[in-house]
Amino acid sequence: LNAATYKAVGRVRFVILDDLVLVARRRRRKTGAGDASGSTVNEGKLVAERCWPLSEMLVLDTKDSPRMTNVFKIRHGKETHVYRTENAQDKKSLLSQLRHVAEELATKKRKEREGEHERRKSIWQAGGGDRSSSANMPEWMADVATSGGEIPGVDLGSDAKEKVEQDSRWAAEWADDLTVAIALRQWEKAVALVEEGKTKLSTTPPLAHKLPPLNALLTKSLLSSLSLPSIRKSTVVSLISYLLRLKAGPAARSTLLQMRTKVIKTHVRKIRFD
Repeated sequence: LNAATYKAVGRVRFVILDDLVLVARRRRRKTGAGDASGSTVNEGKLVAERCWPLSEMLVLDTKDSPRMTNVFKIRHGKETHVYRTENAQDKKSLLSQLRHVAEELATKKRKEREGEHERRKSIWQAGGGDRSSSANMPEWMADVATSGGEIPGVDLGSDAKEKVEQDSRWAAEWADDLTVAIALRQWEKAVALVEEGKTKLSTTPPLAHKLPPLNALLTKSLLSSLSLPSIRKSTVVSLISYLLRLKAGPAARSTLLQMRTKVIKTHVRKIRFD
């Protein structure tokens, strides 16, 4: 929305990554075939419009008013951006995801600080544990110990640390790819990423807290698409196959039956009785 007038200026899509929030707008393009005027406007590809680090942005919920509902604001630096969702549930879900990812990021940074503190502490203890021992060290070694670097001759498990760092990077990239695939409704890619994550769960510890919420988000998105009355038979078959791969067969069956029941009741109400 326009921040001054609150008038709609276009539709956007939010993509929430591990430490960033991406706002994408669908670029419209003109084609040469169509109506009598000789051109039509079709929806083009999603184009990134804004991107903010989670640690630098502030999300403000806005109370509903008789004239405006489902509005929230994002403040980044001196700029304030206003957005509005189609319904209250979408707003609640989006704000909940933003809050969850922000909390995860804060927890991750806190653990990194604690890990760095323990690493420096272990280096200090390896050097003797007190200031008198550091006084006996060469000046360059004392500087390295103070700054938290490695001391030659002290084995701090470099291979294990490298493995942890590689796993963390891979899990972060995996989570970003899966989040983008869900946002863009690339179901085949998203389901394949979840299956890949499940196979590597036992050997990649960082996935333990990333896989369950993203798996649940993908399942929820697939069920939401399946509940639409206007979907075609081929789409229904594809969505159900994806849900079966995610071990969500009962939920798929229940959602499909509920959707078809609503459709049947709608058609029954349209029957005219003379």
